[in-house]
Amino acid sequence: MQRIKCSLNCLTILLVARLGRTTVEIGKGVRFYQKTRITGKGSVVIGNNTTFGIPAGGRFKSTYCELQARYKDARIKIGENVAINNGLTIISAASVEIGDDTLIGRELQISDHDGHGILPDERRVSKGKLKPVTIGKNVWIGNNVTILKGSVIGDNCIIGACSVVTGKCFAENTVLAGNPAKEISSLIRNA
Repeated sequence: MQRIKCSLNCLTILLVARLGRTTVEIGKGVRFYQKTRITGKGSVVIGNNTTFGIPAGGRFKSTYCELQARYKDARIKIGENVAINNGLTIISAASVEIGDDTLIGRELQISDHDGHGILPDERRVSKGKLKPVTIGKNVWIGNNVTILKGSVIGDNCIIGACSVVTGKCFAENTVLAGNPAKEISSLIRNA
């Protein structure tokens, strides 16, 4: 049995969710300005007052947001008051969590698994390794960022544009950037 809670502005999401057997819970005041596809067999929870897509954000008409909770136990949880620019892609086989008040730039990609096995004979029969992704509260994620399995990003962090976060843990109040992403400064002022 599906639990789908939403207002009329997400009718297209309901249709895709039903076809994919995804359990979807959508909070109050959620807005979908860009086409958003929710697929898979897992669950997706979207907190109150979250927005998907920004008409002035670039690539508004040529991309869409996709939330794919691929397998039965997969879970995607997006907190409250999250602002998501255009072209978000989250593919979960385990768990992806995004904290409240997070700002997400254009073309963010998040995956909590390899997608397939690493060894040649496993590539078509395995999901590969799975590790949850956790993004804290009030995080600012720049454009064209990739966040890979096992990444833990603390509260108030900033991730620079075009960074690739490769399964490391970053403390709160950290500025990180690069490929692979590394700490480049702290947001804590020394007295």
